[in-house]
Amino acid sequence: MSGPLNILFVESGTTGGGSFESLYQLLRTVDRSRVNPFVCFLNHTRYMELVSKLGVPVFLLTDFVYSQNVPAAIRRKLERKVDKVFEKTPALASLMITLGHGYLISRLSSIVQREKIDLFYCNDQINRDIFGCHVARRTGVPMISHLRSLDGKTFTGAKAEFANRWVDAYIANSNYVADYWTGQGAAKEKMHTVFNAVEDTEVQPVDIREELGLPVEKRVIVSMGRLISLKGHPFLFEAYAKLLRRDDKVHLVIAGDGPDREKLEGLARSLGIERRISFVGYDSRGSAFVAGADLLVLSSNWEAFGRVLIEAMRVGVPVVGTAIGGVPDVVEHERNGLLVEYGDRDGLANAMERMLTDDSFRKSCVLSGYETVATKFDLQARTRDIENIIENVVGAARPIRESA
Repeated sequence: MSGPLNILFVESGTTGGGSFESLYQLLRTVDRSRVNPFVCFLNHTRYMELVSKLGVPVFLLTDFVYSQNVPAAIRRKLERKVDKVFEKTPALASLMITLGHGYLISRLSSIVQREKIDLFYCNDQINRDIFGCHVARRTGVPMISHLRSLDGKTFTGAKAEFANRWVDAYIANSNYVADYWTGQGAAKEKMHTVFNAVEDTEVQPVDIREELGLPVEKRVIVSMGRLISLKGHPFLFEAYAKLLRRDDKVHLVIAGDGPDREKLEGLARSLGIERRISFVGYDSRGSAFVAGADLLVLSSNWEAFGRVLIEAMRVGVPVVGTAIGGVPDVVEHERNGLLVEYGDRDGLANAMERMLTDDSFRKSCVLSGYETVATKFDLQARTRDIENIIENVVGAARPIRESA
C-alpha cells in the first residue's frame, strides 16, 4: 500500500473513561505514514480538545441512543426496542437500527465518502456499536470493532450473525474479553487480542498527604475509577474496615465519581470509617495522582482489563486486584502484584496489609511491574500490532461489498 490509510475512529462512549484514554494514546503513537486518523465523538468530553491538539480532525455528532443531549427516556426506549426486535423479529432488526441510529449512520457515511475513508473503526464494543455495520454496508468500507467491555447480554444469535457479516476484524483488549465475545457469537476467526498499553513517560507524583492534610506516617491506598456497582467499592470498604482494626496508619482515597457516591458515603458512615476515607472525585491528573499512593487497589466484580493497574505499575506503585475478567492478564499473583477472589474480605485485607508492610515483597512486585509494562503493555509495540491489523484488513477487503 502506498501512502497512509484514512481511518475514521468512532467513540460512542459518554464519560471519557478508559476507552477514550486508550484511543487517545493510540492516536498519540500511531505512525502517520501508515495511518491518517479522523475521530468522531458522540459526546463532548475533554478528549475532544486533547485529540484536536494532536492535529487530528474531530467531529461531534448526535445519536438518539448514545448522545447525552438527547433525553434519557428516548435513548433507553430506542435501545431496548432495537434489542427486542433483534431477539424476536430478526428480519426487522436492520430497519430498527436505521430508525434508532439513522441520523448518525447518515452523517458517518457522508464523512466516509467525503474524506475518502479506507476503514471504519468502532472503539467501544460491537453490541453498543452495531450501527457501524450499517455504515460499512452503506459505504463499502471495511470495519474493525474494538472490544473493550463485557456488555454483550443482548448480543443474540441474530445480532451476532449480522455483525459478523460486516465486521472484518474484532480486537479484544484482553484474552478474557476475546473469549467472552466469541462465546457470545463473534466470529473466532476474526478475533485478535491486543492488550491496552501505556507510554513510558516521566510522571511527577502528586503529594496526596499534603493535599489531604494527612500525617506523613499515613500510608495511602488509592482506588481510582467510576463509582458504579461493577467497581466493587462495598467489598473494598468492608475489607478496609477489617484492615483498620489491625493497622490505623492507613488511609483510603477514592478517586472518581459516579451515581453510587452518596450510597458509598453512607456505607462508610455505617461502617464507622468515614474519617478514614477521602472521596476526592474525578482527578484529571490520572497517573500523577496514582503515583502519590503507597498502594493501588482494584476491587471490581466485573472488569474487561483494568487499565489503572498498568498505569500504577508504570509509576512504581504496587497493586492488588480481584481475580476476575481481564485482570489476571495484567496481574501475575505474587510476581508483579496480588490477586484476591472477589468477595473474600479477609483475603483483600490480608493482601493490602502484606503489600504495605512487607518491604522486600513490595519492592519485588514493583520491579516486576516495571518489567511487565515495558514488555507486555508497551504502547509502541501494541500500536504497531493495531497498525498491522488495520493494513491487513484493508488489504484483504473486497472492493465492492454485497448489498444486504
